[in-house]
Parts: sequence; C-alpha cells; structure tokens
Amino acid sequence: MAANRAYRILPLACAPVSAQLAATEALWQDVAARRAPATLRWYTYPSPALVLGIGQHAPGFLHQPAATTRPPIAQRPSGGAAVYAAPELLALDLALPADHPLACGDVVEAYRWVGQAFATALGRLVPARHDQIVLVTIDQARADRRAQQGAAPGSAAALRGLACFGVLSPYEVALACQAHSAGEGWAKDERRRTEGERRRTGDEGQGTKEEAAAGVLPSSFVLRPSIPGTDSFHLLRKLVGLAQLRKRGVVLFQAGLYTRFPSTPLARLLAPTGGDTPALAAELELRAADLAALGLERHVPAVIEAVSHQLAQRLEGSFGYAPAEKSFADALDALDALDALDPLDPLGEASTKEHDPRA
Repeated sequence: MAANRAYRILPLACAPVSAQLAATEALWQDVAARRAPATLRWYTYPSPALVLGIGQHAPGFLHQPAATTRPPIAQRPSGGAAVYAAPELLALDLALPADHPLACGDVVEAYRWVGQAFATALGRLVPARHDQIVLVTIDQARADRRAQQGAAPGSAAALRGLACFGVLSPYEVALACQAHSAGEGWAKDERRRTEGERRRTGDEGQGTKEEAAAGVLPSSFVLRPSIPGTDSFHLLRKLVGLAQLRKRGVVLFQAGLYTRFPSTPLARLLAPTGGDTPALAAELELRAADLAALGLERHVPAVIEAVSHQLAQRLEGSFGYAPAEKSFADALDALDALDALDPLDPLGEASTKEHDPRA
C-alpha cells in the first residue's frame, strides 16, 4: 500500500514524562499495526524526570523516603542507562516498519545510519567543527565500557555507567575535543579531580601513553589519534545518545541531545550520597557534550530541521519512500513558530502547558 511506503514528521511536542511515554507506545504500536507510516516524532519535557532504560534497575537510594524533592522516575521501552528528561533535552522517536530497508537485521549496525544523519546535520550547521563531530566506533565503545566496569566500585568513574551520557555506545555521536588544548583551567581541574579520585580509591596507576601525552587525562577516557603518526589525541564526549526497541512489526530508534547538559542535577539523583555528587557531576561533565558546546543552544529549530532533512533523505534514498502528503511541509512550518529561544528553555514559556503530543 502507498501509505506504508510513506513517512511523516510530527511537530515538536512538549508534555510530561508520562504523556511522552504513552505517545511513544502509541506510535510504535500504530506503526507495527500499519496504521501509521514510518514516523519521526520530536519532543521535550516541561519539567525534570529521570527516565531509566528498560533493563535498568533504579538504585536503592532513589527509593529512600528522604528523597522527597526527587523528580518522577519512569522507565522507557528501549535499552540503555538513565536519562535526565527535562526542558534541556531534545528527544526523537523514529519508528520504522520492521520490513523497512533501514531496519537492519543487525541490531548494532542498525544504529549507523541514524548516528550518521545526526553527525552530518550538526556538522553542516557548524562547518568549522564538522571534523570534531564523529561516530563512536565499536572498538571505542567496548574500550569505554571496559574502563567503566573496571573502575573502583563506588568511584565516579564507575558510577558514570548509571547515566546514558556517562558511557559510549557504537555509532552514537561524539564531540572529539583535543586533550592537550582543552583549556588550562579545564586541565587543572581535571588533574585535581583525577589525583583526588586516585587517592580516594587507592589507585596510583601510571596511566596510559595517551594520558602522559595529554598530561591531564585519566586512563578511563576513550581517546583517538587526531592525526596519524602524531602525539595529538582527542577525547570523545557523547553528544547524541541512541537506544532501540524491536517489537513484532516495528523497529523504534530513540535519540536524545541536550541544549546544556545537566550534570549536577543528574549527579544528585545518581550519586549514592551527597558527598559523591560533586565528583560524579565533574565526571559526567567531562563525558558529555551538548549543543552549547557547538554554539547551537539557541538554534533548536535549525537542529530539528537539519536532522529531519538528513533522516528524510535516507528514508527516501533509493528505496522509493516518499513523504506523506503535506506532513514534511507541515512539520517545517511548525518550526517557524519557534524563533525566540532560551538556552535553558528552548521552547519558551508556552511549552510548559500540558497537551496531548498526538493531537
């Protein structure tokens, strides 16, 4: 049927976490049942919530009665670690029929085209930084996971695994920052943090060749050579997180990126004690990147349009898919209303009103 060969892009929606999770479920069920075509759904949140991955168990301290000011905790249908769902988060659901050419049978490889669409879009918005916007390789993701799992229990380097943006996964988008020129203040802060962490955990390891070359980085950072044959290295900071859900008849990709990464609010929720919060916040700050790092925190509509365009090109590709009538134009028209942006509230005050994102 022609409708099943179409795709649609829904306007940006802002609603509480419960409504967004319900909208996600309704979306993948509709696509699975062929009641809806392949769909891109952009959304955000009016207030904070902690969203866990489907296989993630909430740390016990989150259930303590003392945590009376804690935001809501919810669980999404896809995998991965905790996400701080707040106005700073720009999220995307991409639902495809299971027989779509881009719903690759290999679960890991299926992420590649989604990550590449984000990387290409962001690189074109900031041409001067395009070579720093990279896809995480499988080997880099494995090395990062080994480092996190091998860190001293209870250390910030271990606790970062509780957060989606604390670890790297294959084909996510990362910002490659030069380790030796990240800024004198940053370097001093990182050196102090690293030395303090080692004293606290009793780890007086010598570090790696890369760490010695950079002079500041702990061995748990994933680095890549920036220029073959030189001693210049880049550290990778996650810019776009990805997750996936596969059900009969549908593949759902979920993506998220931040206007400004909320390292301290997230650390307050994930750190076992208040005393652990500063170290975990510093760890997460160094592991994650955001649109502010690219100068795009005030340009959310442009980001949505650029990424949607790249994904649409891939959906159309050589597979004969075409946009559903008016849906693409309507989505772009909806973005025109989002001109004045605040970096910490990209959708403006009106976005805090509750509404049905499926309307």
